[in-house]
Amino acid sequence: MSTIYSPPANIGSGQRTCGEFQDEVASRAELDARLAKCSHLFTVYREVRGYYLQPRIDTLEEEKRPRIDYLLVPKPALVEAGWTAGAVGIEAKASGVKLGPVISQCLNYQRAQFEIKPSGVLVGVRWVFIWPLQAVYNDIESVMNQNRIGSLWGDQWALLRFKVGGTLAIAIDQNGKADAKTLVNGRKAGSR
Repeated sequence: MSTIYSPPANIGSGQRTCGEFQDEVASRAELDARLAKCSHLFTVYREVRGYYLQPRIDTLEEEKRPRIDYLLVPKPALVEAGWTAGAVGIEAKASGVKLGPVISQCLNYQRAQFEIKPSGVLVGVRWVFIWPLQAVYNDIESVMNQNRIGSLWGDQWALLRFKVGGTLAIAIDQNGKADAKTLVNGRKAGSR
């Protein structure tokens, strides 16, 4: 596994994904290697298709079904470590990708249910994390926070770090030990 800590070229703005992945295939390969070491914490589903519960106006004829890159369903060990927010989604990108379009994808996932095959069980996600992305700041951090979108990365100290704003939601060390927090972000409605 490689170390993916690499500050973006525009450090301080947090407007792009991080790391040194030339394409999405390399990015997913690294994420897959890290998730394989967390199999006691999650059941991992890849490229899961779903259904929009709230179609957007004027897009009914052209709107496609959503497909999330990863759907992680927590196992008892992660719940015992403190995670109580259910399944999470992950949208994986290459390094250096602008966040705007990725955040739009994640917003779409928030209004969808994803179908686990072959059982047909539908799963909604409370949180979607963008890989590889370290901390974001300022306005974009606030928008992501309130829409339950977080950042996800790994480094030489941790297999995976799921972060929401200033809160480390789930930290999994190199030995696979998890520490999770109950998130209070993303609960406001209306004017902020």
